[in-house]
Amino acid sequence: WAGHNRITITPQALVPAVDCRRSYDQWLAGRSKRGRSRWPKLEREVIQTMGMRFEVLDGRTELPELLAEIFAVERSGWKGQEGTAISDSQADTLFYTRLAEEAAAAGALRIAVLRYQGRIVAFEYGLLSADRLFLLKVGYDETYEKQSIGHVLAVMNIRHCCEDPAIAWYD
Repeated sequence: WAGHNRITITPQALVPAVDCRRSYDQWLAGRSKRGRSRWPKLEREVIQTMGMRFEVLDGRTELPELLAEIFAVERSGWKGQEGTAISDSQADTLFYTRLAEEAAAAGALRIAVLRYQGRIVAFEYGLLSADRLFLLKVGYDETYEKQSIGHVLAVMNIRHCCEDPAIAWYD
């Protein structure tokens, strides 16, 4: 993987990366009072009450099915309505599919998901390079907008990254 492919990632917005060398509790303590109060409640609702399940997948098995499902989730919302979803463009679909195939083969693909009744309802598509997880695409089923499942997934993935010694930065 290293040395064979060069990808330039240009920041599109000022979004701070999370330093995962610190504990999750240290990260959480630095969030707003509202966030510290709200996120655990939302997580309990989606995990304990609704029965959603958090997973991090590396794409080494069933990658075509996984990509089809996350592309469908992305297309189900505003991106699909505006025609900007990955699956709205053959070139984008090919790019993200080949990138996932190569990254999975190299052990660098990380797709965090929330599942509800076996179906993916939120995802974060990322690549691990050195000690940094770069998120390239995120999406969620807007049916669960009230539960803020995109935020819940992000917070759960940050916790996962803080617990993984191979990951120093969530970006």
